[in-house]
Amino acid sequence: MNCPRFGAANHPSQKFFGSCATNLREPATTSIMLEEQRVRRENHERNLLHVQDVLDRLTKNLAEESY
Repeated sequence: MNCPRFGAANHPSQKFFGSCATNLREPATTSIMLEEQRVRRENHERNLLHVQDVLDRLTKNLAEESY
C-alpha cells in the first residue's frame, strides 16, 4: 500500500504510514484533513504568539516614552 500524500510504500500490516503517520484505518481524506487542520492551528497559534510579543514590546516602549 502506498501513502496517499507522499506515495511512499508501506507494509499493509502497519496501522500508520511510516513517512507521515497517516492512519491507515481511517479514510485517507479524513486523516489528511485532520493533519492539515492541525498544521493550520499550529500556524495560527504561532502567529498569535508573535502578535502578542509585538504588542507587549510596543506597550513597553510607549510606557517608557511617557516617563
